[in-house]
Amino acid sequence: MTTTTATRHLDGRELAVALGVARATAPSPALPPMTLAPVPGLSPLEASGWAQAETIPTQRTVPTQRTR
Repeated sequence: MTTTTATRHLDGRELAVALGVARATAPSPALPPMTLAPVPGLSPLEASGWAQAETIPTQRTVPTQRTR
């Protein structure tokens, strides 16, 4: 009776999973709960000032020259 052994070729990822070094699937992203409502003023963009509307003055004051 002849016994043949099947040779299995593993790539780096499959080998790491087989050895228990890596996960088989990527970890799921951490998302906020759907019941959490956004609160104005708590955004990192608002805290840094990027979310504020730029105010453009309607009239520019130009310094005038004084006459003697």
